[in-house]
Amino acid sequence: MTYKKIFAFMFFFLLGTSAWAQITIDFPVERMVFQRNNLNVGSINVYGRVAQDCDRVEARLTPRVINQGVATDWQVIDNRVDGQAYSGKITNQGGWYRLEVRGIRNNTEVFRQTLERVGIGEVFVIAGQSNAQGYGVSPNPKSANDDRVNAYLPHYFDTYVTDQYRNLPNILDNFSFGKVEAYGTIGPTGYTAYCWGELGDRLVQRLNVPVLFFNAAVTGTSSTNWVRSAMGIPAYNETFGTELESGAPYRGFKVTLQSFNALLGFRAVLWHQGEYDRFTNGVGLSPREYFNNLSYIIDKSRQDIGSFIPWVVARASRYQGTEDNRVIEGQNMVINSVAGVYAGPSTDGIQPNRYDGGHFQNAPNSPGLTELAQAWDAALTDAFFSSANPIFAKDVPKIQHYCNSGSNVRLTLNNLYSEYYWTSGDRGHEVYSGGGTYQVTVKDNVGNILRSNVINVSDVFLKTIPSITAPDGLVGCEGKDVRLVVPTSKYQVYWNTGATGNTLNVRNPGNFSAQYRSDQNCYSNSTQNYNVSFKAPPAKPQLMFLDGGGFKCDGESITVAITNVQGADIKWNTGATSNQITLRSNDSPFVSATLYSLPNCPSPESDHLAYEFYPNPGKPSLSYSGPFYLRADSPDPEVTFDWSFTGTKIEGETGNLLHMQQPGNYQVKGIHTYQTPVGGSVACTSEISDVFLAEDPNNLTGFSLYPNPVSTGVLNVTSDGERENVDFTVYDLRGREVYHTVFDRVSYPRTVDLTSKNLQGKYLVRLKFDGKSKTYPILFAK
Repeated sequence: MTYKKIFAFMFFFLLGTSAWAQITIDFPVERMVFQRNNLNVGSINVYGRVAQDCDRVEARLTPRVINQGVATDWQVIDNRVDGQAYSGKITNQGGWYRLEVRGIRNNTEVFRQTLERVGIGEVFVIAGQSNAQGYGVSPNPKSANDDRVNAYLPHYFDTYVTDQYRNLPNILDNFSFGKVEAYGTIGPTGYTAYCWGELGDRLVQRLNVPVLFFNAAVTGTSSTNWVRSAMGIPAYNETFGTELESGAPYRGFKVTLQSFNALLGFRAVLWHQGEYDRFTNGVGLSPREYFNNLSYIIDKSRQDIGSFIPWVVARASRYQGTEDNRVIEGQNMVINSVAGVYAGPSTDGIQPNRYDGGHFQNAPNSPGLTELAQAWDAALTDAFFSSANPIFAKDVPKIQHYCNSGSNVRLTLNNLYSEYYWTSGDRGHEVYSGGGTYQVTVKDNVGNILRSNVINVSDVFLKTIPSITAPDGLVGCEGKDVRLVVPTSKYQVYWNTGATGNTLNVRNPGNFSAQYRSDQNCYSNSTQNYNVSFKAPPAKPQLMFLDGGGFKCDGESITVAITNVQGADIKWNTGATSNQITLRSNDSPFVSATLYSLPNCPSPESDHLAYEFYPNPGKPSLSYSGPFYLRADSPDPEVTFDWSFTGTKIEGETGNLLHMQQPGNYQVKGIHTYQTPVGGSVACTSEISDVFLAEDPNNLTGFSLYPNPVSTGVLNVTSDGERENVDFTVYDLRGREVYHTVFDRVSYPRTVDLTSKNLQGKYLVRLKFDGKSKTYPILFAK
């Protein structure tokens, strides 16, 4: 089969597996087993594709049977999914697992896929001749009972002859694995389950991990055949002399090692061979010759994979009832002196009377294959599994892509390899493509096979389109930016202006759109166009007071209006939004306004317009001030007064004393006149006083002196009318003058302060006016 046909098959297979699922598991496939380390830990490489873009891919392992492994939590295996292709690995203890893979977008699971059987355990390559290959007319082998015993199934060897060996490819890429069945194959060349199914049952029960067998043995081959074919020179059947075709027997062994050691890893080679060496050159081989042959094969196998793979060598020579001690000695020499080689079972004593002289058989009362399986199980000791250092799977080469102009995409790998086999048939380090599904199989410098992840070229072009928002709207203010915003993602945002970044600041009108661009220069489709326009800000508002200006008394209102609104929105410093506002308190020392053509497009602020409400005086009270006068008292010392008699204003009276002209009901208001900052004045009036009923002082004689008695030394003199040049004299009872003064006018009460005289007891006050005289007794008491 040519490489082109092989990869055409792979290409068809990959297309088929992706047609139905939102997420594929392209690798591993059912029943693959990955080699664990000596601490019972191993890693499973995983790769596949997703139908939609996602942020990360997670995987978890769940034991298929309780206690046959350890369940994991979800583990991130790829936190940057590019081109809708993912790859990574999940690490766990040995076991037989169900593998689940899920895609996560915005921390939400968007799709999931399951692979029912995959393992971390032991992987062996069987090599040698017919008792390794499983040859026999009726060996009566047993199927494996345990589901964990697995085999590679593709087979390239016909019964008894090698005429299918020519079809064995140089790269084993037909991934088909199954449970070991009695007469099923163990590929690429093994017949039947032979003893290996029973050995597998014993190993999985003892180790509690799955096993996987490859069988590259070839019937009727000597160690010399293996050496010659390993050297690349013809090998001939030791009995018939016919040439073994197509590099048999070593080529199939080498292809198996190179095809799967980097893919799955190996624990060891299980070697059962030696029965046919007695025929070499007609006389057989000496111990040294056998040692040299097998040592060469072991060394060549390690060279061909660049790794120190362990070998387990069975002691086998029995044929037609006889043993060849030269072969056994040569095998022991290899076991004892070649590093990394372990003793396998001694098989010559098992079922000595074989039905055809050479091959084992499960016969009644002679279970030869069962005994052979027991011998192999005994040879593969716990010490072997703790000391034989296995080979582990290597990381999957990840296809890197880069989008050139148009739909042309370059596919390549980061590392350099010696050979490349693309599913397209290309053989170079890189491929340029406009579409299709691609995978590349590569050989490293020694010939090991590695397989990349799978990528669909159409998927590298981003399916997610940016979602543009305009937080401030699509109509902006002249001189300011309009922001177009795309949420943060793993991709770069590329704008039709050439700008990049999640935010585009637009200063000029136009149509704007965006695309996502990956690190690989691959673009999404563009968004629709977003049309951005701009408005000019309004002119500076002009304010004016309505209804009497901006300075008034408490309880009144001040109205301010804007004279040049012209359709703009309004915002006052008070929070109001109407064309005019009414003020009723001193919440701010000024009022101002701003006009908006857009919410973010303001005019200059208006001039600050000062205003103030002045407090009204407190309610005044009325009382007598002597027998002929009323006195008004106010909490505000700066007021003047408005007097009224029976509800009628008394014109000309603004002082705090009022000479009563007649008895009746009197009231008064306090008036405080404020000077405004703009040169005007405001008169604020108090609440009117309570009504004061003034009575007629009909027993008065024109003058009144009070209080009497005098307790403070201060005496008041008042008159029922205006009197001029009133002579005021105080005498004691002996007629001596104590105090004398002349009042130029007596109308409102006049005060005489006699505290300095320290008067005590009865005295006489004489008043003289208009040639008349009147005397009043006064008592001073302290």
